[in-house]
Amino acid sequence: MFLPCIEKNVELVFETTYNVAMKRIFLAAIFLLLTQAVSNAAQPVARFAQVDKDLGAVSDKDMVEYVFEFSNSGDDDLLIEKLVAASGNTKAKASSGRLKPGEKGSITVAIDMRGKKGIFSKKIDVYTNDPITPVTTLSVKISVKDRIHMAQYKASDIFFGECVTCHVDLGRGKKGWDLFKADCFMCHNAGKNTSLSTMSKKQSKELLKAIRDGVDNTLMPGFAVGSGGPLDDADIQSLIELINPAY
Repeated sequence: MFLPCIEKNVELVFETTYNVAMKRIFLAAIFLLLTQAVSNAAQPVARFAQVDKDLGAVSDKDMVEYVFEFSNSGDDDLLIEKLVAASGNTKAKASSGRLKPGEKGSITVAIDMRGKKGIFSKKIDVYTNDPITPVTTLSVKISVKDRIHMAQYKASDIFFGECVTCHVDLGRGKKGWDLFKADCFMCHNAGKNTSLSTMSKKQSKELLKAIRDGVDNTLMPGFAVGSGGPLDDADIQSLIELINPAY
């Protein structure tokens, strides 16, 4: 007596499974047709020659500009909808708001670095009607230095001109650690040039020669009076005793 019911249930399950499978096939076919239609439709393509630029060192007195080149490699008009800079001192301007297929354009990025110091990365988002890549992020990296340190100097130049204020005057009349902090620490702090801990492993004669006469092919000048520097023998000895107490 249960057999007809079982057969009916099996038929119902089969019919339901078949209907679900057919619906999935139908939806997949519709999706493929839509995808094909979209791919065949005319559309713009924003193609940038580069999106990242390292400008290296610039002065803290400068306004910096860089031009990013791009083109429309699609087959419909490319619209520059908006440019959004991540910071207030960064401005961006497009050469044109519309590029026809095959045309070239540019985004000029202007950055105000006045009063800034350090390493910066400035980003600008470019919004277009490119359906594949509607937003392109441009990035500019800058290392900002003060005007004095922008130029190239000989090592011994720190004892003259504007450099004297930092490299000579602060250490006058000082010995040992106070002298090291005033004249040496700015270059020999942790992670910059030879550190104090590294120097402490050197022999006293090597330290004496380096401080007195300088180190060839480096930015270390001779600090002794006889080498054009500001330190006398007592000053130099106080530094050696600080660096290598076994002296």
